[in-house]
Amino acid sequence: MFNLMKSDSTGSGPTDERRLFPRRPIYGSINGLVTSNHQPLQLELRDWSVSGVGGYTNRMIHRGASVTLSFPPDGFKKGFNARGKVVRCEPSATGYRIGIQFDHLLGT
Repeated sequence: MFNLMKSDSTGSGPTDERRLFPRRPIYGSINGLVTSNHQPLQLELRDWSVSGVGGYTNRMIHRGASVTLSFPPDGFKKGFNARGKVVRCEPSATGYRIGIQFDHLLGT
């Protein structure tokens, strides 16, 4: 079994960061679909990694809901769809802060 917790700088214990893949800032809007109820989803992106994305949406989406996100083409890169599950959706000053974990790592 792997320990996915990172140690803090002193080496004395875990930090709050438990991600295996580093997040990177990203800004833009994408569309998607909550597949369980076929409702459209608009997402303002704030960060991403090969394992998921974080951002803001205008409505509550229940934890565990399946979603499909449509990433548009970017320059010479083709657009693609990514499926995932909502792992966090919490009220914030700008709507709801949402975290989505992809079903498969991007690029694999």
